[in-house]
Amino acid sequence: METRYNIEDWLDGALEALARKGPQAITIQQLCEFLGVSRGSFYWHFKNRDTFIEKLMDFWIDKTTNAIADAVRNLDGPAVDKLLFIARQVIESDATRYDIPVRAWAETNSIAAAAVKRADRIRYKVVRELFAETRFSGEELEMRTRTFVAYYSLERAISVNESKKARLSRIEMRHRLLTRPT
Repeated sequence: METRYNIEDWLDGALEALARKGPQAITIQQLCEFLGVSRGSFYWHFKNRDTFIEKLMDFWIDKTTNAIADAVRNLDGPAVDKLLFIARQVIESDATRYDIPVRAWAETNSIAAAAVKRADRIRYKVVRELFAETRFSGEELEMRTRTFVAYYSLERAISVNESKKARLSRIEMRHRLLTRPT
């Protein structure tokens, strides 16, 4: 008997397939094999592959970007503490596990490319506002925003084969470097 998958199971499974096997795994047949389900299960939840990809990219943005952005908006305290919260959340929740595979896929898939642009706009907006609250402006504001977002979007790839504990241990120093005025 086939395991029943709901939409979230499909989307989680697809992100995992993307992370493990790359963009070539995002075909209906490959996904069904990866998840051990029939094509009928796919079509029960999704009209076609493009609809699936749109939902997958929305899911990726919600899971990796909106969840952290929403949590930050609900925090009290100074912006500098909120930036530290983001840095910790990215590592604690493994939020960027799928960033490299999604970004690689965006090179050849227009739906993924549009989603990467949306995610980056959200990330830059949240981080830029926080750095602006800490009184950075002009080129310094832009450099700090871009450095923070780029680093934490790629942090998992940069820290490959390091434990979460080791990755978290460097957050304080990196945070001071980015938030201390020059």
